Amino acid sequence: MRNQKVSSQVKQFVQRIGYEESPLVAAWFVQHPGSYYVGRMHDLGSLLNDAEKLHTEWVTGRVMTAGKARQSDRTGTTMAALAEVLAERGESL
Repeated sequence: MRNQKVSSQVKQFVQRIGYEESPLVAAWFVQHPGSYYVGRMHDLGSLLNDAEKLHTEWVTGRVMTAGKARQSDRTGTTMAALAEVLAERGESL
């Protein structure tokens, strides 16, 4: 749907990302597998809200989904616990 709100969001997105890359990032965004974006049917507000995150993912080719974030959090927690145990023993990672 195109209306004043959507036109304003498109303008803001282009201003934040740049004229050259914004259509590429937007095209990539509609294929993003993140459940948040899928659940919101890849609405323009989500694209605008996460413009820099999505640009970074597009540039690096690395998608961050909720599942990957949870996995990273678990790994970080495990590594911190391991480092603590090793520090108590006078060792390091």
